Order: sequence, then C-alpha cells, then structure tokens
Amino acid sequence: MAIALMTMGILGLIIRFTVKDRWSVVAPVFYGLPPLVVVVAVTLSAGLFALRRNKRLAVAAFAGVILSVVTWIHSDYVHAAARNRTGEEFTIVFWNIGPPAKSKEAFIADLKQANGQIIVLAESGRCDEKARQFWTFHFPGYHISLLGGGLTLLSKYSISNATMHKMGPWTRIGVYDLDTTFGRVSIVVPDIISNPFVSRRPYIDRTYEIAASRPYPTIVLGDFNTPHSSALFADFRRTYHHAFEEAGDGLITTWPALFPLLALDHIWLSGHFVPLRTQLRRTFRSDHALVISDVQMGRARE
Repeated sequence: MAIALMTMGILGLIIRFTVKDRWSVVAPVFYGLPPLVVVVAVTLSAGLFALRRNKRLAVAAFAGVILSVVTWIHSDYVHAAARNRTGEEFTIVFWNIGPPAKSKEAFIADLKQANGQIIVLAESGRCDEKARQFWTFHFPGYHISLLGGGLTLLSKYSISNATMHKMGPWTRIGVYDLDTTFGRVSIVVPDIISNPFVSRRPYIDRTYEIAASRPYPTIVLGDFNTPHSSALFADFRRTYHHAFEEAGDGLITTWPALFPLLALDHIWLSGHFVPLRTQLRRTFRSDHALVISDVQMGRARE
C-alpha cells in the first residue's frame, strides 16, 4: 500500500510538471491527481513507511511530502495585490447550482447577497415559463434569458442577443450580448462535459474561437470542468485575464465546494476589463463554489 501511494504521488507530480493534459491518454491522471490528492497520498505513504521502520523510504517519502505541499500551495493558493478602483465597476457572478440542493429557493439568499449585475447559472433546472416567473419574482428589475440546458442569465443590463451552441449531448456554450452603461459586452458561457476520459480540447478550443470572434469586449465564464492549471488554456492566457488568479485571495479551487480539490469554474476577461477582487463562497447548497468578481473597464491588452 505504501509503495502504491508513493508511486501515485510521484506519477501525479511528474505529469503536472511535464505534459499535464496535453495528451488525452494522460489527461484523466492529471485530472484525477490534483495537488491536494498528491499531498494526501505521499503523506500516507510516509506515515506507513515510518510505522514499518523503513527509514530510507520514509525519508524519501517525507521529502516528497515537502515537494507536494509546495506544489499544492504554488498551484492552488492565490494572494493577489489589491487594485485601485478608478473606473465604472460592476459585479459578475457565476454559480453551478447543481446537486445537492433540491430546490432553487435554497440559492436565492446567496445570490442576492452576491449582488451581481450579471449573474450566470449552470445546471439551473428547466428553462420554461414557470422558471421565468420564478426568477422574475426573486430578481425584479433583472433581464432574464433561459437558453435551455440549464443555463440562466440574470442581467441588470438589457440582453440584445442570446444564442446556444451545442457540442454533443453534454456540452453547450451560451452566447449573449448585453447593452451596458459602458457599451455592448459579450458574455460566453461554456458548460463542458465532466467525463474525465473525454478530451476537453475541442470544447475549450471552440469556446475560445467563439469568444475571439465577438466584436465587443468579452467575458467568458462557466463550468469548464477543467482545472486552471490545464495546458489547454494556453490561448486564453495569451489574451485574457483569469479573474481569480489576478484578483483573488485564498484557494482557487471550486469543487467540491466544502473540500475543494479542483478549480473547475472560471471567469476569463478580455483585455478591456480589469479584475478588482474575486471571491469564492462555499456552501453545502451546491457542490460548486460561488464565484464573484468585481470588475472595471480598462484599456485593452496589447
């Protein structure tokens, strides 16, 4: 058991420092061995070696513990410097409100406390007239778009366009245009398949293509079911800001909400925007953390 745990930890570290999820054959291992899981595996192996009085392997395993803890902190802990608030601000909220709550009523207090001008929900249940009445009742003054597939947009700004792109039975990408007080803005919302044995590459590439094709400042937010450290976000990193990496404080991981292992939910901002502060709120009502980002308009990234 100790050897198996140590091997698992070493494998996780090697893949993380080398290919990550570039190759679909090793991607499930990359997703299944996030840094905190590696820390636990290597720590258990060190403890078992110590109990067996195998000093050589125990020392090696404890060295692995130090390396894995440093890797975890470097990968998943963020402490971004505070930013000056100099322009017009607005708040973006994203939440996958899938299980375990049985009623959408359970989410209302948290969503109202977040006080977002743009609220995007995934796995929000049926998108019918009854759902529209529900959201209208709880969020008066908001414009509402129900595209289907569980995607719901609540916006203080008028919605001039709403379209859905489907990629197979389990992935959808919502695209919206909002007429805000600072000009038209595009919102792109991916909800990507969660099966770790299915490559994320075509879905992330398609999301980026759609976002890049928008003629307006663009916000991409959703449940990517892909960790922030993925190699597949290379295009996004060249031209977008990751809201939590640049303005967050604390663990970046969003799933499971109360014992977070992976950052699956992301907000990416085109260079027209500056993230000021990004927070995660964790609750037993959903297995995903609520992502809240205060944003202001800025100069486009060169």
